[in-house]
This record gives sequence, C-alpha cells and structure tokens, in this order.
Amino acid sequence: MKSTLTETKGSVVEGEVTLSSEEFGEYWNPAYDVALQNVSIPGFRKGSAPRELAAKAIDHDAVFHHAADRAVRASLSELGEDNNWRVIDGPSVEVLEASPKKDKQESAFKYRARFIIFPRIELGNYQKIATRVLREKKAAEVSEEEVRRSLEWLRGSRAELTEITRGALKGDVIEADIESFLGVEPIPGGKLLHDRFLLGESRFVPGFDDALIGKCVKETAEFTLTAPADYWEPQLRGKEVRFMVVIQNIFERKLPDLTDAFVASLGPQLKTVDDLRKNIQEGLRQEKEDRERDRLHAKMLDEIGRATQVDIPDIMIARTLDGLAEETARLTARPETDKDKLKEALKEKAEARVRGYLVIHAIAEKEGLEPTEEEIQTEIGRSYVDPKTARDYSYGIVRNRKVFEFLEKQ
Repeated sequence: MKSTLTETKGSVVEGEVTLSSEEFGEYWNPAYDVALQNVSIPGFRKGSAPRELAAKAIDHDAVFHHAADRAVRASLSELGEDNNWRVIDGPSVEVLEASPKKDKQESAFKYRARFIIFPRIELGNYQKIATRVLREKKAAEVSEEEVRRSLEWLRGSRAELTEITRGALKGDVIEADIESFLGVEPIPGGKLLHDRFLLGESRFVPGFDDALIGKCVKETAEFTLTAPADYWEPQLRGKEVRFMVVIQNIFERKLPDLTDAFVASLGPQLKTVDDLRKNIQEGLRQEKEDRERDRLHAKMLDEIGRATQVDIPDIMIARTLDGLAEETARLTARPETDKDKLKEALKEKAEARVRGYLVIHAIAEKEGLEPTEEEIQTEIGRSYVDPKTARDYSYGIVRNRKVFEFLEKQ
C-alpha cells in the first residue's frame, strides 16, 4: 500500500491511497466468492453452477463496491494507527482508479480521501500557570449586611400575602400582564402573563416600578422608558422601551418576626436566631468560595489555553456553537431568535469552550488522570441527566474534577 496522506490546516488529512492488485485482491476475492455462492441459475442448486457460468450472472459492480468499502475502511484504519490519527469527521472518498481483472478476480485500486482528525495539542507550561493563578486566590469574607439581606429574603419568602384594593405601594407584590415594545414592534419574549414581582425590586428598566405606584387592580399603565447603557438585556441597551401593564392583583406583605419560634419552623436543624445567622454566614462563605474556585479554574483554563498550540478543527467549533445556540435560545425562552446572529455573538465563547476541553483532555492524558469505571459509575449515581447521555456527562465531570484537583496541588 502506498499513500500520500498529509495533515493540513484545521487538522484536515487528505491525499491518495493506492493498493496493488494483490492487496486489493484480499478484499475482492472473498466478495467475489460470496457472490458466486449466492448466484441462482435455473437448473442448478444455489452455489453449485459451474464457476464460468456463475461468473457471467453476478453483479460485478456490487462486488466491487463491497470490496472497495472494506478496502477503504481497512487501509485508513491501518494508516490511522500508524500515524496516531483519531478521525472525528469523514472520511469522504473518491475512487480514482479501479481496473477489475475478472479472470483473476482481483483489481488495482486507487482513491482520494479527506477526513478530519482530533487535533495535536502542544500544552503550555500548565503547572507553572496554575501555580501563578492560585496565588491570586481571594479569601471569602461575609459582611453583616450580606447576612441581613439574606435574613430579609428568607422572611420575605415566608411572608403572608393579603389581597388589597388600594393603590400599589413599594413593598407590595404585584401580579400583572406585561407587554413591551421597541417602537410599534413587540419585543420577542417580552409578553408576560400573570407575572409576579415585588414592587421596588423588579428587574425591569429603571423607572418601571415607579410608574406603577398608586395604580389599582384592573388599571392599565402605558409608559416609555430608556434602558441604561449597561442594562442586563443587551438588545435593549440605550433604547426606548414602551410598556403596557395591566394590574391583575395587588398583595400586601406581612413579614414574620425574626424570632426563635420562626427559626424553629424552618427545620429541626435550627433552634435559635443565632443558629440561623451562623448557618447563613457559612452558606454565604461556601458560595463565595465556590465562585472563587470557579473563577480560578476558568482563569487557569484560559491562560493555559492561550499558551497551548493547537489547530482546532472548524467542525469542533461548529458543533459546539450549535449546542450553545440551542442552549441559549432555550434558557432565554426565545426560540424565534435569529440563529445566525446568535451564533455570531457566541462564536468566541464556542472557540474558548473547545480550547478548554482540549486543554483538559491533554492534561488528563499526559498526567494519567483518566476516570476509572468505578468513578464514572459513582458520578452517574449522583446525576439527574438523560440516561442516554449520563455516561459521557459523568465521564466529563469526573475528568474535569481530577484535572483541576491536580492543578490545585501545583
């Protein structure tokens, strides 16, 4: 077998492969013999007709296609092992030369192939980078104000609501139908029915809550506001948004007093207000530590990725981009979003995600951090994902965890 297959930009491998008559005969001869055995000729039992007679009745094209398919698979598999290629897309194959010699039941065979392989990765100094990033770790400190806000939220979550008929005031719970427009065009996803929020703490454009103060049940409020330049919804930043709000219900809140009796009602683990304060403080500290850990992990991955040489295949970015776009449209409840514009906005994020995946893969492989079957099964037992994808998902979770635990010890 001769080949001119070479790796090109984007981890693409392409070129020509040639099999001699003798080499292709290893695939042609068995296929030809099977075809002869399956020929049905009147007056003869299947497979018992004279070879010369049967040879005229077989479908030589079908024999060739079967032999060619096996020859391509076997030859590319052999070349893949020799060159340490792992195919992730393709191959596409074009037969360039085929010279059947039916009297010898063999053929010379030449084809062109193109496929994409898992990229070669040259890691940067990941241990040194991890050590430097970990020096930036910030201590998790919880203020009294944060504890106070959490206590207020907890009391608010158990507030007693009473329907009222007076005009709305800050601190009331409002239930309303809301429509929002840019000019005369409805904003995609901007229609909310029976939406509930605390007046004074909604996430709408600043001034929205103020416009509803004094409004009564069944009253309609129509007004226009300008979204600030840093508004959380990018498509609305700096634009005038027109709202039409119909008040459906107004509820007055009565918060429970912060007493030991209230704390005891939350569960058997807590008995006093002091117990609750300590529990909240520890919970907030843990949340901050988790966020700081995630920040450091993300920074490690980003900096190691920047120091890593890898020719990322377009197909890997495209597949990741498709998944990101679907996920974003689902989470924002806006399936009608322009997919091309969304993908353009997410392209950089998709490339970063693929690069991060490749970094983790390479470190795990180099340091022998691949998950064991026992570790994967344990993680599957903890997950709540589709059983069809549970193994791949759990494998990724365990491998990521092992890589970051390794980096944190540097």
